[in-house]
Amino acid sequence: AKPAIVYLTEKQILDGVGGTKFNPNGLVTREQLAKMVVGAFAKGAQAGENVFSDVDVNAWYAPFVLKANAAGIAKGLGDGTFGVGKNVTRQDMCVMIYNAAVAAGYRIETEATTRAFEDDNSIADYAKEAVYALKECGAVNGMDPLNFAPYGTATRAQVAKIIYYIVETM
Repeated sequence: AKPAIVYLTEKQILDGVGGTKFNPNGLVTREQLAKMVVGAFAKGAQAGENVFSDVDVNAWYAPFVLKANAAGIAKGLGDGTFGVGKNVTRQDMCVMIYNAAVAAGYRIETEATTRAFEDDNSIADYAKEAVYALKECGAVNGMDPLNFAPYGTATRAQVAKIIYYIVETM
């Protein structure tokens, strides 16, 4: 993931975790992913009103969460919260990145020939389009050749590689 990390940090799309560290194996929270996708695909987006009970409008992440929500990139958890502080699942990572890329005008070309992951029944219905579109275009792989692990957590390196792939090849 090093070329993706270097490129995205040089373009100021992603930040490190302090000093000169990136922490590629660190887990990504939902609000961190909102910042990453807004930085990559929706810098000019306007923030909407705060509809989430767990988003502090004075917190560093609030503008990114509110922009991502207003742009249709990220929604909450269905209970009135955004999920601040929760590690993002791999399927939700795909949904946010896919929504952001499509909203930014990226054409994610897919072919209907992709074989389903063996854990396809575990992928939420709302996430299947995003997961398989990103798989078919080559941006996403499974955790092994057969399984996607939709409820697994996303790492900073995984997010960087997917965003980089879209930005550089689409």
